[in-house]
Amino acid sequence: MPEAQTVAVLFTDLVGSTARQAEVGDERFDEIRRTHFAVLRDVVEAHQGTEVKNLGDGLMVVFRSASNAIAAAVSMQVENDRHGRAHPELAVGLKVAAAMGDAVLEEDDWFGTPVVEAARLCAVCDAGQLLVTESLRLMAGSRTEATVEPIGELALKGLPAPVPTCEVRWEAAEVVAGVPLPGLFTGDGAAPFAGRSAERATLDRLWKEAGS
Repeated sequence: MPEAQTVAVLFTDLVGSTARQAEVGDERFDEIRRTHFAVLRDVVEAHQGTEVKNLGDGLMVVFRSASNAIAAAVSMQVENDRHGRAHPELAVGLKVAAAMGDAVLEEDDWFGTPVVEAARLCAVCDAGQLLVTESLRLMAGSRTEATVEPIGELALKGLPAPVPTCEVRWEAAEVVAGVPLPGLFTGDGAAPFAGRSAERATLDRLWKEAGS
């Protein structure tokens, strides 16, 4: 039997996906979804997270560090907001939630209380909101620079007792107008694309539109 490991589990959810898909059509929504996940995956990589699976409208990710999980959650909201304001036609709302505790890894998936807590918290989030369990806040301690505020206990579906919960505050970042070309095209030298999936997706879209 696999041994339990202490991990931070994070879930994301793309808000209003069904309505957006009906509004823009399947092909356009596939592009929106791919670009959205590219933004999130860049954040996961930057904060040493591991994507467990794509849930269709969101991602499940695990972190070995509580502070990395909180930092990644904040960065996901910031980068999703920044990308949406820079490219309004690709903008989507985002919910993020995370919990920490002992879980078991079986067949490339994680099972345990923190998985259920994070999933249920994500389900009750509002668009743009970021919720974490009190246990995750305590584990992160002074290692996190984020503002994490207790909001009380929430009764979550499937859990026997209310879960002490906190909201993580985040601020929108400045958006630079336009889509900057990488150095490969400006003559400033070849720009590395590793960890820049969102930029690649946007450039691919602009290239296709220019040729249509």
